[in-house]
Amino acid sequence: MMKEKYVGRDVHAVIAGFKADLEAKGKNLKAVYFVACGGSEAALAAGKYMLATETKCLSVGKYNSNLFVHDTPKTLDDCCIVIACTLKGTAETIEAMRTAEAAGAYTIALTGGPDTDMAKAASCVILYNGGGVATNSTSTSVRIAAEILGQFEGWEGYDKVIPLFDKVNAIVEADKKNWFDRAAAFGREFAGDSIFYILANGPLEGTAYSMAYCHLNEMQTKHAVMLPSGDYFHGPFETTTKELAYVLLETNGRSRALDERVIRFFERFAGRYTVIDAAESQLYKEADPSIAEYFEPVVIWPIERLFVEQIAEVRGRSMDDRNYMWKYEY
Repeated sequence: MMKEKYVGRDVHAVIAGFKADLEAKGKNLKAVYFVACGGSEAALAAGKYMLATETKCLSVGKYNSNLFVHDTPKTLDDCCIVIACTLKGTAETIEAMRTAEAAGAYTIALTGGPDTDMAKAASCVILYNGGGVATNSTSTSVRIAAEILGQFEGWEGYDKVIPLFDKVNAIVEADKKNWFDRAAAFGREFAGDSIFYILANGPLEGTAYSMAYCHLNEMQTKHAVMLPSGDYFHGPFETTTKELAYVLLETNGRSRALDERVIRFFERFAGRYTVIDAAESQLYKEADPSIAEYFEPVVIWPIERLFVEQIAEVRGRSMDDRNYMWKYEY
């Protein structure tokens, strides 16, 4: 664990410190766990996907915070890194951080500012607010994964990934302009729908989770079901009708074939579906093809939110309205 409390943004230095401490003890890193709830869990899915895909020797897992507390992995010890994320201080995530620290793990708390409850509770704090998309929780989870891969495994993709953090804000702004008219049309067509199915796979599963759970369920009180594209044909496709609303977040990465299969089925049996294709992002003009898919969650998250914001605009319901959150104990 860090000998002194750290609060800042230098991910490279934090991971270097963990590595040096492990080497001084004659030990090796064996596992990395990403822990959060809701939108924060969706953000961490980006880093988890990249690390799990590229690592050659590490065990990698992602946990809901409360599950991590109550069903703590037996492997958790002083040869593990735990990354926990909450904007301000979700109680379950703070407790998960305490669980990790009690086990002797190297811990990173991702949070929005130095004075949040999470920052006060953690011994190592990485701040992620204030730099647009380039430094948000999703980007920061990717940066942590890249540093672990680069420093612990000498990953060849490291030097291709790092320059993209300086480009993603401009990429997202260009993408928003490109997609805005389609997002506005989506809002007009689907504002009255009460049920949505959101599909994705691979790097964009966390983004689909965010669209369903956070933006439609939470912010617009719409019924929304998130389905991994690969699982769609193992039960859920039997509910397909011409009337239901479907959104597919299509990856341009190695698992694109899974999404293409869904589209072929939609063309035959679904009448109202929207495809947000990552291949259309400016990302694929700026990034090395071998690592571009790892930034899809960074650039597509603002786009799927843009689509839901157009529903909010038509309905006249703010994305900040809630029925229960901030109003009741639960």
